[in-house]
Amino acid sequence: MIALTWDRILDRISKKTKIENCTLLRFNKGKEFSPSDSTIEPRKLIEIIESLEKLGPKFLGGYTDRGVCKLVNVYENVKEWMRKAREDVGFCNLYGIFFETEKPIFGLLMLYQKLAIFIPTIDYSLPIRITCIPKQEKERVRNLAKKFGLTFWGDPSAPVLYRVEKLTIENSVNFWKAVSNFFEEIGTIEV
Repeated sequence: MIALTWDRILDRISKKTKIENCTLLRFNKGKEFSPSDSTIEPRKLIEIIESLEKLGPKFLGGYTDRGVCKLVNVYENVKEWMRKAREDVGFCNLYGIFFETEKPIFGLLMLYQKLAIFIPTIDYSLPIRITCIPKQEKERVRNLAKKFGLTFWGDPSAPVLYRVEKLTIENSVNFWKAVSNFFEEIGTIEV
């Protein structure tokens, strides 16, 4: 058995889908918003976070140029910057936003420019078995994921689900609803 952290899972799925994660928001020197270098506007970022939090996921922070180990509270920072209560946002580049979920399953929801990923885990690392998994169980999980417009990756006992799509409010909400429906329907995974 191996354990993969969220960033290694992201790397593997990005390579599989051939998607490069680009900058969601770019602030020159952390102060001036650069629309030409950003894929969404600050207002849209706030709306995406608020829309998902209404459905249950709790916002954890943003993955920025400050590094993998330091999630930044981009929600509060950008909101205060927009109200002009803050001169800078505390980062230059925002690459992804992260949410923690509890229902229907504990996990990590990650949203990037063109990739939405859900990892079912409590501690943000995922045990992946390297032993033989019954082919019919993998197929059952794969088919159920397809039913909800998702792609399955990894181990059927802890299925990572993802979807390649542009980051919008509607797509983010629909992705989370599809993940929730998947885990409500799959029940106990027998492997």
